[in-house]
Amino acid sequence: YKSASVVHTSGDATGDPYAQFGVQPGLLAFHYNATVKNKFPQEVSAGASWKFYPKWRAALQVDWLGWSDAFNSLPVGLTGGNNSHVNAVLGSSFSDSIPLNWSDEFVYRLGFEYQATERLVLRAGYTYGHSPVPDSTLLPMTAAIMEHTFTAGIGYRWRWLNVDLAYQYALPATQNVGASRLRSGE
Repeated sequence: YKSASVVHTSGDATGDPYAQFGVQPGLLAFHYNATVKNKFPQEVSAGASWKFYPKWRAALQVDWLGWSDAFNSLPVGLTGGNNSHVNAVLGSSFSDSIPLNWSDEFVYRLGFEYQATERLVLRAGYTYGHSPVPDSTLLPMTAAIMEHTFTAGIGYRWRWLNVDLAYQYALPATQNVGASRLRSGE
């Protein structure tokens, strides 16, 4: 079990929407001090390992991730706005909550290990997890759409030293949205 965790971040939010409003560049340029609160999900995992032949082992793991509570919305706060034109509309400080509506998901993992020699171990695996992101709130900054992932690894043991190297490749996945449920189609 992994408990949920919260990360508070801060930084700068700057931009210039002159093209969207057809005004002179720089007229609407803005800067805000930004804060974002990210909550990462709780997770429950269960697994089993089976040595089915003298040099072979198989492992299976199932994870449940509580995305619906963690990524229901993304709270953003902006303070100290420096543009009087923008401040007249938005104010110099405001907060917003971006709806995400992610769903809880299961992730399934299967792996194999082969003891090639007394010191050398070869590994391979596969992971499947459906994307927790609904099309209606898909954003480039929150797209987590990896579904099929292949892994490979090698382990070497020499006296007291163990060296393990791993590689993973996620098959390309896409999601498309015609009309976002977010305000103004952001």
